[in-house]
Amino acid sequence: MHKQVVVIGGGVGGLTAGALLAKHDYEVTVLEASREWGGCAGKFQRHLYTFPVGATLGMGFEHGGIHERISMYLGLEIEKVSLEKIMKVHLPHRTLIYYQDRYQHISYLQKQFPHKAKNIRSFYENVFRIAKEIRKLMQSLPVLPPLTVGEWSRLVSSLNFGSLKLLPYFHQSFSYLLKKTQLVRRSGLSSFC
Repeated sequence: MHKQVVVIGGGVGGLTAGALLAKHDYEVTVLEASREWGGCAGKFQRHLYTFPVGATLGMGFEHGGIHERISMYLGLEIEKVSLEKIMKVHLPHRTLIYYQDRYQHISYLQKQFPHKAKNIRSFYENVFRIAKEIRKLMQSLPVLPPLTVGEWSRLVSSLNFGSLKLLPYFHQSFSYLLKKTQLVRRSGLSSFC
């Protein structure tokens, strides 16, 4: 049987899906509307300016990270360059640096916004606690959302007692944590500055 698949979108997810399908003998066509591959890990140009659209490719190549696991499964050697500074965020009155090392990044933000130092620490403690539990769930790479009995079985088998800690956040957005730690006012305006 000849197996053909069309993947819509040439971002990291679409390219990864295409590569995994090709490994399993599918003939894959990836369609991308932009002039460049990469999606959220790419960039776009407006007039004389180039804008990166995300730092998503700055993560996942660490030992045990998702990009490392997929590249090993596909038998790919990916050249990586570790950057101390992942990106610069240009705001109207200042430029902020996003550091690779999480503790250096937190310390830097606390120095930039000393009146919010405790709030910043609290926010990142929440993020790291949630991420720790999510990583445990992702070890078996469950399919989300699960549709088949096998997919549900794989998801349920990846659950553990610590997974219960995620329930309060199940229907919350990222802005919920910002509001909870008083880094964003109820109106949605940043309270950093």
